[in-house]
Amino acid sequence: MLRLRLHIKLVWSGMMGAAAALTAVILLITLNLDNWKFVSEIELVHLIGLYEIAFSLIPVFIFSQLFAEELEEDIFKWLFSLPLNRVKLGLERWLLGMAILLGSYYGSLAVIHFTVMNIPWASFTTEALIPSLWLGHLTLLCTLLFRDYRVGLAVPLVHWTIESLSHGVMTKQWSLFMATMPVGDHLTANRLLYVVLSAAALGLSLLILKRGVKGAA
Repeated sequence: MLRLRLHIKLVWSGMMGAAAALTAVILLITLNLDNWKFVSEIELVHLIGLYEIAFSLIPVFIFSQLFAEELEEDIFKWLFSLPLNRVKLGLERWLLGMAILLGSYYGSLAVIHFTVMNIPWASFTTEALIPSLWLGHLTLLCTLLFRDYRVGLAVPLVHWTIESLSHGVMTKQWSLFMATMPVGDHLTANRLLYVVLSAAALGLSLLILKRGVKGAA
């Protein structure tokens, strides 16, 4: 419990507050889509689009802070001089980040499920959560690779902006955001690709922690 409290203390920052605030805003908008005349009647596709695109910003804020404290120059060198299991440390921080992300996701969706409409959890999550997983893991990888949480923020935000504005013109069936596209038979392969990419990003992040980063010595 003490170790968990220490992890939370180290990762909590204004970015985590921004993630919590954005979750609340998304939930508020969702609950009032029809009342505020965004749509005449709330349909499942509206919720998928909102969570697929808007919610995927939340893991960018969360995962950019998982090692932000340790990436300070003096702390970083000290950390890599210690005889500790940095892979274990990385997995603990990753689990914390995933717990915060999934808590925000399922918690807000549960409110919608009981107040707005029934959510088909499996299909909804396949389409709406996987973009968040990929952007979060991309953030973690870039943060550790470049040893700067600002780069970790910038790379996925550029990716998010291009994908959200282009509507899949360039990436077509491999677009990150599929809610407004006629996906046909491509959704399964598309989402499997981003799951594999997320796993690869996590593996590379742990490898960086294990072997160290240029400048750590």
